Amino acid sequence: MEKEIIKMSKKELKRLKVIHKVIDKRIKQKDAAKILSLSTRQVRRIQKKVKEKGDTAVVHRNRGRPSSRKFPTNLKMK
Repeated sequence: MEKEIIKMSKKELKRLKVIHKVIDKRIKQKDAAKILSLSTRQVRRIQKKVKEKGDTAVVHRNRGRPSSRKFPTNLKMK
């Protein structure tokens, strides 16, 4: 099995650890929601994504992409 390196922020890493505790049934979804300041519905949604896609599911999808609100370079002041 090939190992993959995933870059995560501290917030995403904390979220992943808590979600794994929920998956392993060491804590309840309600407790995880309080820890992460999320609703129980969001915890279920993240839990489902982690089960389907693995640990990369908690990483923000726009990482590494330019902002969609960024001004075009030809409009910048000189």
